[in-house]
Amino acid sequence: MITANSDSHINWTEGGFDFWPGEYSKTYVHAPKNPASIIAAMRAGRIFVTTGDLVSELEILLGTGADARPIEFGSTINAGNGEPLHLTIRFRDPDG
Repeated sequence: MITANSDSHINWTEGGFDFWPGEYSKTYVHAPKNPASIIAAMRAGRIFVTTGDLVSELEILLGTGADARPIEFGSTINAGNGEPLHLTIRFRDPDG
């Protein structure tokens, strides 16, 4: 599992070179806002990480042929041997 974190000691606003936890790098978890669901989603791989607030939302569509549909992070899709897959990744730029 990958997560973004911070080892903040002295924040840049106080003359240091660090960021507060969550100020620059963030871990997004696709889960209801309760501790048990968040931990379960992290274990299942339903997360993505960013740095510098470049992305605030991420969606993955995957399928065979024109049958691409949204899938949860960490999920599995069945496809026949040699069967082509269609992958689309959509993301949101929070400034755009």
